[in-house]
Amino acid sequence: MKRQREVENIVLKKLDLPTLVLKFNAIAGASSKLIRTDIPAGSVPGLMDLALKAKSHGLHSVALTNADDYRINSANPDYNYIRAKIAHNLKKYQ
Repeated sequence: MKRQREVENIVLKKLDLPTLVLKFNAIAGASSKLIRTDIPAGSVPGLMDLALKAKSHGLHSVALTNADDYRINSANPDYNYIRAKIAHNLKKYQ
């Protein structure tokens, strides 16, 4: 999860609309060899918009691993605790 957050931050720092628009097909083609997803192609424009918003507002994350919080256990998740933790963190940025 930590590595994923690092990759997301790097991508957001380098993301700019002109490059994305002009080189979208090349980026999509190259990444298809590295990344596999079940995201429908029709969702991509909305996700690009979301990525640009994330870049302008900054990316914040909540670690949901037992390495960061002993109360989070993937074998027996406490969903109420997880929801409360996420809601608490969202309030900081509203």
